Amino acid sequence: MSEYAWVRNVCLEIASTLCGTLGKQLMRIGKLVEMRADAEREQANKLVDKESGLGNIKPPIGGKNISCEKQVCKKTTGSFASSCSPSSIKSSSKKITKSTSDLLEKDSAFLFGRSICILGVFINAFIGPFLDAFAYQDVAQSLITPLTGLGVVWNTLLAPCTLGEVLSAKRVIAITLIVLGIILTVCFAVKVESRTWQTTDDIKEIWYSWRTRCYVVAFSVLIAGSVHLQQRFENKHDYRRGFLIGCTAGALSGNMFCMKLLMELLAIGYKADQFLGIFRFFVTDFVLISSIIGGALFFSISNAILLAIGMRNFEVLYMVPIFEASAIILDGLSAAVVMRDFDHPVDLWLPLPNPDYVSGSDVNAVIHDGGATMNDPNVSGQSSTSRFGVTVNAHWRGVGYICSMCIIVLGLRLLVLAQGKVEAEHNSSCSSASSGSEEYEEDEEHGMAASRVSSPFAKMDDLQISNYGSAGNKMSRGFGGSGKKPLGRKNFGSRESPNYKCTTQLPPENSGLP
Repeated sequence: MSEYAWVRNVCLEIASTLCGTLGKQLMRIGKLVEMRADAEREQANKLVDKESGLGNIKPPIGGKNISCEKQVCKKTTGSFASSCSPSSIKSSSKKITKSTSDLLEKDSAFLFGRSICILGVFINAFIGPFLDAFAYQDVAQSLITPLTGLGVVWNTLLAPCTLGEVLSAKRVIAITLIVLGIILTVCFAVKVESRTWQTTDDIKEIWYSWRTRCYVVAFSVLIAGSVHLQQRFENKHDYRRGFLIGCTAGALSGNMFCMKLLMELLAIGYKADQFLGIFRFFVTDFVLISSIIGGALFFSISNAILLAIGMRNFEVLYMVPIFEASAIILDGLSAAVVMRDFDHPVDLWLPLPNPDYVSGSDVNAVIHDGGATMNDPNVSGQSSTSRFGVTVNAHWRGVGYICSMCIIVLGLRLLVLAQGKVEAEHNSSCSSASSGSEEYEEDEEHGMAASRVSSPFAKMDDLQISNYGSAGNKMSRGFGGSGKKPLGRKNFGSRESPNYKCTTQLPPENSGLP
């Protein structure tokens, strides 16, 4: 591998982040299309009920205690002759047929949104990891790890334009800190591997080591605890639940050591006897290759499923930074613990203490030559080594890597605080709107209709006012009510969308609203 061959791997990882961004955008857009189709289908259902006669029976108004049965009798006996004429029946059937076709159109729109979402899941589960597999080949895992955070940059640039999401000042500060931490991790990451992969014994040394086993057990406990905490939140749109979902999905995505070992194992077999050598592994080392493939598939598919759940219930500007940041943290941790990238670093980009580092060829000679050790004075150019067998450069590199991770965690903290404030403000506005609507309905039930007394249209017929208030949106009843603000076309998908506890309906197409 040449000195700058890692540039190819960096380009592959950038392409992978672009594919991941496309998949995340498609998942969110698909969910928004589904929500719009659901709202419009609900309106179409009400229209069908109204035109078929089921929606024309209204509760008593004006304080008159008239039962629904009496209203039915009065309506059926008083208008039987006019409603049963052939012309009226034909007109009603045409209206019902048109409304039914509208319902079918809404169902097709819902299926279209679901198809878009499935396409996004497929891109994140298979195409992105496929590019990652080649990006992690022949380079240190800690070099590619920080580049996965470029998805934060792409989604931050696209979400306000494609989804209409609000990019507040606190979100900008939080995302900037996350990106800064990503850049610093690149500076402290290992660029060239000190380990050479010659035989399957090199793979087995990593895969069956106690470090890998302890890491897998600790990670399993962490994931189980996160899943348990997610189930304690009754509201699926709670931002704390979204934080746990994003962290869990990112942690699963960050464990790329299975993909790294799989690509190195396939490369060993291909160098030995091309594709026949790869096939021979399934006979000689079936347990090894099947367990590595199973781990790679598990991490790839499970994180895509959790990410789809998060993207369908939370905004892109909230979910993506959490996902990418937790993926970077776990990827760096697995690179240090499992892949041992920081045990014997071979190059540094920053001017740190003890600049006399070991070249790649010298380290390979030190590691694989049975007669030489890391403390052998005959090996020229090596760094001083601590009593734990780790070079001094590794200590400084590890400190810098940990500090960059702390900056990422700080950005995550600010992002969660910003999201919590947004949700608190939105829930307070929704509660005030719903309380006003409940007070109006209670007054109307007792015949007072207090919200219409102060209106300049208070002398209008009660039936006309009631019809206006139930014409597909609950903006205001009789121009004087304090109903909820309808979900307009421009703010669909923003923080006013039904991502939270407060849900609204779409205005009718002929209402003249934006």
